[in-house]
Amino acid sequence: MGAVLTEQALVRICDLAGRVRGTGFVADGTGTVITSHEAVDGLGRVVVHAGGEGRERSHLAESDAITRLPEWDLALIRTTGLGVAPLLIGAGRPATGSTHVLLFTEGCEDVCGAHRHGRDPGEGRDPGEGGDLGMHLGGRDETGDGAVAVPRQRQRGCWIAAELSGRPTTVTYTSTDRFHDLEGALELTLPEAAAAGLRLNAPASGSPVLDTATGAVLAVLGTALHAPHAGRGAAFAVPLHTAGLWDAEGQLGALLARNSATVPGFGPDLNLTGALRLAAATLPSCGAAGVMSASRRVERPEVTGALREFCTSGASVAALVGRAGSGRTTELAAFAAVRAGGAAPAPTVWLRGAHLHEGDGSVREALGRVLGPVAEAHGRSAGRTTASCADVVARLARDARRPLLVLLDGPEEMPAGLARDLHRWAAGTSGWLRAAGARLLIACGPEQWAELGELFPRDMLFGDGGRPCPPDAPPHVRLGDLSAPHAARARELYGLGPEDLAPADAAHPLTLRMRSEIRAAQEQGHAEQEHAEQEEGKEGAERGEGEGRDLDAGSSSLPPTRDGIFSAYLALVALRIARTLAPGGSAGAVRRLATRTAGALHEAARRSLGPSQGALSRGDFEEIFPTSAGWAEAVLADGVLEAAGEEFRFADEEFGEWMQGRHLDVDAALEALVQPRESGDRSHEAHGAATVPRHRIGPVVHALVLCGRLEGAEALERRLRPLADAVCSREEDETVWWAGRLLRETLLRVPDARPYYGLLRGLAERVVAEERDGAGMFGPSFWRRLALPTAQRVGLLRLLLPADAPHSATEDRGEERYLHVVAEVLAAEPHAVQPLLCGWFTDRRRLAEPAGGGSHDDRELPRPTVASAAQALLYTHRGQSVDMTLDLLTDACHPRADELLGELAQEEPSALCRAVERWAHDERTLRQIAAAEYGPVMARHVRSDSDRAHLRRAAHALLRIPGGSSLHGPAALAMLLRLAHGPSVASGTSGTSGTSGTSGTSGTSGTSGTSGTSGPSGTAPDAGTPAACTEPDHYLAAAVGLLATSGSAELSDALVAAFADGPAPVLAAFRAHLCEQPGSGARHLAEALAAVPVAELAVPTAEVMRHYAEMRPEAAGEALAAFVRRRLAYRPQGCEGVQMLVGALQRTPCASLRAGLARVLRGLGGPVSGELLGVLLLGERDPAVLEAARDDVPDGMGNERRREGHATGEVGETGAAGERGAEALPQQQPPAQPAGPGPRPAGAPGGGRAPTGAPQARVPCVSR
Repeated sequence: MGAVLTEQALVRICDLAGRVRGTGFVADGTGTVITSHEAVDGLGRVVVHAGGEGRERSHLAESDAITRLPEWDLALIRTTGLGVAPLLIGAGRPATGSTHVLLFTEGCEDVCGAHRHGRDPGEGRDPGEGGDLGMHLGGRDETGDGAVAVPRQRQRGCWIAAELSGRPTTVTYTSTDRFHDLEGALELTLPEAAAAGLRLNAPASGSPVLDTATGAVLAVLGTALHAPHAGRGAAFAVPLHTAGLWDAEGQLGALLARNSATVPGFGPDLNLTGALRLAAATLPSCGAAGVMSASRRVERPEVTGALREFCTSGASVAALVGRAGSGRTTELAAFAAVRAGGAAPAPTVWLRGAHLHEGDGSVREALGRVLGPVAEAHGRSAGRTTASCADVVARLARDARRPLLVLLDGPEEMPAGLARDLHRWAAGTSGWLRAAGARLLIACGPEQWAELGELFPRDMLFGDGGRPCPPDAPPHVRLGDLSAPHAARARELYGLGPEDLAPADAAHPLTLRMRSEIRAAQEQGHAEQEHAEQEEGKEGAERGEGEGRDLDAGSSSLPPTRDGIFSAYLALVALRIARTLAPGGSAGAVRRLATRTAGALHEAARRSLGPSQGALSRGDFEEIFPTSAGWAEAVLADGVLEAAGEEFRFADEEFGEWMQGRHLDVDAALEALVQPRESGDRSHEAHGAATVPRHRIGPVVHALVLCGRLEGAEALERRLRPLADAVCSREEDETVWWAGRLLRETLLRVPDARPYYGLLRGLAERVVAEERDGAGMFGPSFWRRLALPTAQRVGLLRLLLPADAPHSATEDRGEERYLHVVAEVLAAEPHAVQPLLCGWFTDRRRLAEPAGGGSHDDRELPRPTVASAAQALLYTHRGQSVDMTLDLLTDACHPRADELLGELAQEEPSALCRAVERWAHDERTLRQIAAAEYGPVMARHVRSDSDRAHLRRAAHALLRIPGGSSLHGPAALAMLLRLAHGPSVASGTSGTSGTSGTSGTSGTSGTSGTSGTSGPSGTAPDAGTPAACTEPDHYLAAAVGLLATSGSAELSDALVAAFADGPAPVLAAFRAHLCEQPGSGARHLAEALAAVPVAELAVPTAEVMRHYAEMRPEAAGEALAAFVRRRLAYRPQGCEGVQMLVGALQRTPCASLRAGLARVLRGLGGPVSGELLGVLLLGERDPAVLEAARDDVPDGMGNERRREGHATGEVGETGAAGERGAEALPQQQPPAQPAGPGPRPAGAPGGGRAPTGAPQARVPCVSR
């Protein structure tokens, strides 16, 4: 019976006086009652009664709660509190033929029992049950033929058997106000006496007409309906399905939709709710392991989000692809639960590969085989085939806009015959999915999907846009190990710590679950042992110890590997089965039985290696685990093996492959799968690589790993080297596929890959040499997952970088690159990887260029190399350990390191200031040199007080180094000068300090609270008070002296920059050293004075040189020449000071000074030098001076003019005119210097600082 009620099914409709006006039934979960219009015709309010025998409940329905549909002789009444379960409203029946039905009436003496086809309606009555007006409807009867058992009704009513015609007819309904013609009414055929009793029978009006086969309501009886040509035994009913179609947008149509969504229907009345029930029945029941996995499952947002996106996309097929043990089945079950819950559940049917049969044309056949028995369990399917049941479920889901989702778990289990005809099956499945509007989600391994996915049309496949797939595989959703945060959460849920698992297995879902079960069993064994010691003494303690001693998964010092956990889990499973078979047995008996159980499981694994491809036939299963002794029941109850169609398989696929690998002859397997054959030898095609499915790679890999564990790394490497040779030396075929996949998976599964580093290095070199990107087999993910130390992994990735595809190409295809893996390792372990990257600076191997040469801008750039990749990685990931990065770069002593240091000086100034202080205090000479090199550079642009403090301490440390004054003194004093006279952070005034030996225009600084003083000649910028400048004055004296001895360009630049802040102390220091301290080096001081760019200081600096020439004329020639040469060559705006100096030297008695000056002016050339030389030679009579300047005077004219001038007394006038002409020279300002940092140190020689003394653009100084 389709509808099962636990309450009375019918309600009575009465007027306010208590007279029965009709019968009705509840149609939805909100209490809406359907009855005939006759029952409410002419009434403003009605009373609805439900129940009986002291349990009656009533509801008064006002006029606004009654929906009248006289055109269909129907009425809808909204009620509350009746507590009556709704009846199913069935679908329409075929127009041909008739349907056996039941209908309720009052006042009949013959009480009908159950109407069966061809049987007396009185049979099967049950006088012990019944009620006032209701009936109790049970499920299917004991005979299983689908008949409806109708309990006896007491005194007032009974159910009458009838036949409902499927052919519509036109009848007339007479209401209180008018006549209504109903064109779609159905005729009821029943005994004449019963028909006569129904006419104008008020209690029978509105009675539901029930299908005896399904219990669904097909129509509503109308006692006031009549037809002109109807026989005396005829009655009429209104079909609800037809009326609902005419009122689809009205309240009746909405009620029928709510009924379909509330009451499940099956067979011919299958509705969406029934389809949901059928689909839910196909979902697998979780065993003990499944319950543990589900309760402690950690959601993977990327996987769940991709599957939800698939269900709302236009794709029809999606694949959840992952290795055995990655949690594919768990994720499918969780997603099925999500779809089944919520406000709008959608039908989800679970299939496994074993449900597919040889000869299937599509997934439709398997879907029907799964749904058919479930539909039979709920009632007759009305002659439908199992395949048509799948069509109906898909149509109902599509019409409700909740598409059917078919979950196919493990298609690797399909029969071999179907696997050979997979192309036809995939084509049929694609066509059915399009036609039915259904979706298919496949969970399988990568080998199976690589073959199956290529057979579906590309436009039907769903790809996870957020996680790109490998290029050699169809689009899919990847499923691997848990991410680090998710793995930590899973370990917490399982009660495990980091020490309970090896690092390679700490995120593996299956290993986590098994380790948790082992831990729980160990704790239980310890508890039992303690209890036995307390209660039973030594004998009980021995029993408790004996049952748990074999569950250790690893040694006490090292966490267990996956192999150790699998071994311990096998012992645990055998122990659980033994306890089930021998409850209460002694420890020795249980232990012996557990050993026998483990041997039986090994035998099952050995037999699974045969042609059944991982499955155990029913005969072998019953032979190994006899049913009579309870073995089969115990093994299946434990869940280690499970039924898969007519066969049996290990429930955990990876665990089964591990056990099968322990019984595999690995050498014979390699010979059959990989060993090359002669061209005429076809024997291997029958039993080798051509006949073994690719998804059966698991046992072979486990066998190879076991070989390495038992025989040693050398034995395993000896077997792996031929695989590597085959991959790199042959054309792609089936044997090469097996060689590559076996090599890859084995190297990834070994717990320690260090013994195979030589093999891996050779493989990497071959990949690069043959220009294979290896994305499908030995791509970046392979090298990322190897169990290698960081240094070896990074070394292999360095070799592989030239094999990377161009960045633009991989970005378009969403592929990974080897460079990405290096970046990941660097981000995870910066302290280990950064030193290794600094060793890449000497690697000039070029990386791949974009296809077609790239854009025009790309062609202008140098081609990237491994060394430039190291630079980019260090620069990008500097934030995690920038101090270490700077230390490593300065230790590298390489131009690329210096270049990167220059970049970081701009990007990370504070970090470099800290590094300078750290290097200055370091005992290593190399770092001290780096501090002296980069300290002045950072002092140029320092802004924060903390950075100033770092540099100041660094400078003092450099000065304290024994013997370091001559080596690091210039840099240290340059730092101190710039810090003392540089821009103030507090005031925000940025002083100007140029690069290349120049400074900007004059500026004021509040660093030392200075006040203005007057220079020797004219007005100078603020000089500062003596109290505030005590320490800077000390630095000035030392700096000037060191500049004289060393000629340091950096120190010269610092002293020049100090003029802009306070020129008086600086001028005083220069004057004091030049005039009071004899010795060489005056030339360096003169060049520094000449380099001062401030226009107002042109005369004061020249005054210092004039004073020096007057004080030491015998030694001033070289310095004086250097000053004039530099001032006129690089600072034409200082002509005023040079003119004053020339005029002063014109009157000096030292002819050698004038000769030297004339020689300099002659050598410079140009109009400015010519005019100054003319001024110098006015009145000159010394032959040496004239000889020095003779190239610039016309032949015979210069001396004659000078003699005539002396004779006529015109020398002074001419000289005055010359001086006035010189004073009229234009005073041009230097070009403005940028206020911010100067050129990047990366462009400077040595990568440290910009070159000093670079000439500025000349500005001509011509006389007006």
